[in-house]
Amino acid sequence: MHDSMARSAPQARLRVAPAAEQLRRPQLQRLVEVAATCATDTGLDWFRADGEGIASWTARKAELRAACVTCPALAACRELALRDRENGGPAREDYMIRAGLDTHELREHLTAEADRLTAAREADRDLDWNRLVHLTKRLRETVLTNPDRSGRTRAQTEAQAAQNATIQRLTSEIADIRRARQTAATAAPTAGLVDDLEREDNQRGYEDDAVAGRWAA
Repeated sequence: MHDSMARSAPQARLRVAPAAEQLRRPQLQRLVEVAATCATDTGLDWFRADGEGIASWTARKAELRAACVTCPALAACRELALRDRENGGPAREDYMIRAGLDTHELREHLTAEADRLTAAREADRDLDWNRLVHLTKRLRETVLTNPDRSGRTRAQTEAQAAQNATIQRLTSEIADIRRARQTAATAAPTAGLVDDLEREDNQRGYEDDAVAGRWAA
């Protein structure tokens, strides 16, 4: 295929698998590390050499695109490429292929998906908040789950003890994260941290209600 035909239309939204869009940076990086073709094929050179002519570079780009098309980590690699804003490169240079896209294409899609990518980068920076949401959800589910009471008294007691231990562990982890975030907010308050703390207060109300209901039952 001619290189110009391989180029995607300006401002057209890049087709990235929804699952890749929802992953955080460490998860995306791990997928690329373990599954990407370029992680094992060291013979591929993804950058245009100094002084390399347009004909040679165009031919090499076609080979590199072909390698990307069959790569099992393509979706994760493309999402990482889009989250790395520096990959847009100098305005007039075409110097690499990443995730099947050349520098110009990366720049076009960075512009077209700017809002989504900004939100994704913010989420990548706040992994503690994502962990807090996950733990709080697990805690609510745990305290509202009745232990198996179909067995003998000893089995019931063990099931209750296991549930109590899980609740204590989750509560402790949540408290540790909250303390760290409260300290960060006090040391360097920002609008984002204040908003997060307000969200945590709201979420904590649901959590406390669930815990109170569990122990009252």
